[in-house]
Amino acid sequence: MIELAVAALAFVGFHLVPSSPLRGWAVKRFGEPVYLLAFSVISTVTLVWLVIAFYDVPRGAQLWYPGPIWVWVQAILLLFAFALIAGGLGRPNPSSVGQGKAVQRVDVSKGIFAVTRHPVMWGIGIWGVTHIISQPSLRALLFFGALIVVALLGSWMQEQRKAREFGEAWARWRAKTSFWPFAAIIAGRNELNLRAIGYHLLVAAVLLWLGFLHGHAWLFGVNVLPYLGF
Repeated sequence: MIELAVAALAFVGFHLVPSSPLRGWAVKRFGEPVYLLAFSVISTVTLVWLVIAFYDVPRGAQLWYPGPIWVWVQAILLLFAFALIAGGLGRPNPSSVGQGKAVQRVDVSKGIFAVTRHPVMWGIGIWGVTHIISQPSLRALLFFGALIVVALLGSWMQEQRKAREFGEAWARWRAKTSFWPFAAIIAGRNELNLRAIGYHLLVAAVLLWLGFLHGHAWLFGVNVLPYLGF
C-alpha cells in the first residue's frame, strides 16, 4: 500500500507540472519539443508504475456497499464518459497538449465543447469516480483518486496558464463554454448539437462502451455482465 501511495503522489505531482511555473522554465531551458518528449516519457512511466502498484495491492475491506441499482447507473455514466472521450479525441482540442492554437478556430466552441471545455478529462474523471463507488477500498481511492485529481484539478490549473498564453482567443472560447459539464448550455451560452459532435464519434463511443463491458473480465479480471443481467 505504501508503494501505491508513493506512486499516486508521484503521478499527481508530475502531472501538475504543466500547470506550474516549472513548465515555463523547462521550455525556456530545453525547448518545447524536448519538454513534450520528456513529459510524454515520464508521464507513461509514472502511469505504468501506478498501475503495477495498484495490482500488487490486495482489494482489502470495502468501505461501503453500493446498492444493486448502482451497476446500471455506472453503466450509463460510463457511456457518457466514453462519449466525452471520443468527442474530445476526435476534434482539435485546445485543452490538449500541443493543441492550444485550436482555440483560434471559428467553430471551436461547438460540438462536444458545448458540453465542457475538457471532455477527455471529464470522461476520465467520471470513469474514476464511478469505479471508486463500485470498488470502495483504500486501494481504489489511491489509484482512481490520483487519476481524478490529475484529470480535473490539472485541467482547472491548466486553464490559468492557457488564458495567459492565448489571451483574447481563450477568453472568447471560455465565454461560450464551461468547465463544468452542461453549465454553458444551461446558462444559455451554448447549445447541444449531436451533429456537431459527430455521429460517427458517438457511434464509436457506444462501440467502445460495449467492447469494454464485454471485455472487462478479460482485461481486468472482473465480469460486469452478470450484474447487468446479461
